[in-house]
Amino acid sequence: MAYRAALLAASLAFPAGMALAQISIPEPPPEPEVVDPEVAAEELAKTVAELPPVDESVGTSYYLVQGSTLEGLEEAMRAKGPDALAGQGIWNVSYGLEPCTVSLSATISMPKLIGKSAFTDEDMIVWEEMLTALEAYQQEHVAIGREAATEVRSLNCTTEEEGGIEAVIAKYREKSAAMDESTENGAKSGVRLTTPEA
Repeated sequence: MAYRAALLAASLAFPAGMALAQISIPEPPPEPEVVDPEVAAEELAKTVAELPPVDESVGTSYYLVQGSTLEGLEEAMRAKGPDALAGQGIWNVSYGLEPCTVSLSATISMPKLIGKSAFTDEDMIVWEEMLTALEAYQQEHVAIGREAATEVRSLNCTTEEEGGIEAVIAKYREKSAAMDESTENGAKSGVRLTTPEA
């Protein structure tokens, strides 16, 4: 009798269908997935390795200069050269998504001397040394563009960085500009024919 009374009291306290809803225990949160950094790095490297290589196109264009002295050639380069400079290395990185494809196009502008007979052997040595320094300097700009393209490819053409991939490319454009500023557009690297007057 006492047992039956206890059951009756329990059924009165918890109407049918209500007791389970009120005492249900929430599911525990899922365990966070533990990712081994080395494994993640290996997977990223594998993904990058499977991407198509950077499509690269680098060319050289020439403008003609002439003169009878080294000073005259410097004036001719200022008059005819790109942006009044002896030479220029410009680059552009473009990319596509799904799948990630990256292209680097670069052009180096260089002077080409016509009428060499007016110059002494010593003058020609100075000219050739300047051309060598100019070519090397502009190749440094192309190398910066190559770094930009390589980073875009390594990111699989996507990034969480503010500004996205364009911000990544802009970072390398700033690097090119800083190089020009610190070297006076290559003058400190030997890109000059004459020594400026003090």
